[in-house]
Amino acid sequence: MWPAPSLDRLREFLGRRCKDNEFWRGHEQLATREFLDRHGVWRGPYEEGTLFFYLDEYAKDQPKDLLSVLAVTGDWLTHALKKHSTLVEKNIDALASLLQLNKAERALLLYGTLARYQRDLRSLLVEFKVNNAPEAYAAIAEVAGVNAAEVGEALRAGSRLERIGLVENLISEHNITDLADLMKVSEKLPPVLMREYATRAS
Repeated sequence: MWPAPSLDRLREFLGRRCKDNEFWRGHEQLATREFLDRHGVWRGPYEEGTLFFYLDEYAKDQPKDLLSVLAVTGDWLTHALKKHSTLVEKNIDALASLLQLNKAERALLLYGTLARYQRDLRSLLVEFKVNNAPEAYAAIAEVAGVNAAEVGEALRAGSRLERIGLVENLISEHNITDLADLMKVSEKLPPVLMREYATRAS
């Protein structure tokens, strides 16, 4: 999902960046829908004819636009999937209820699990560079709609998630350089969250 101002700025960038690229000939004249149908369809990370090929480069100069896209896409997915909670979400909800996890902890478990299973997502998170830990916490918090301080608390050494083994290999705040550094769920957790359970007790 692309907010119109963000897409307009991206198209201006692509107009300069892809000026002499055969794959992009005539894209400036396309209407928004035609542009997205032609260049906005995911075909893998190395397809030069899609905007995704240049998105990491664009995000270095306009990180707020990427956050805006992620937030709007998250809102759309939340609305679209409101009646169709995924198996992972259901299991995280059950686990969160049993362990009394807050919204930030739940979000980190969900995003961390998705990052382990979706290489493309992890690659995008690696490209999302940050200057410091608070900036990283704030970015995750904005996308997830949670409290940034709670995100930071959940990822500090000795946090509740670490003590009960749900996250591991936490790094110190001054070593955080991108959003992938926050995705530290235990490798043992995703298989547990991907299983179907007959009852909540099982």
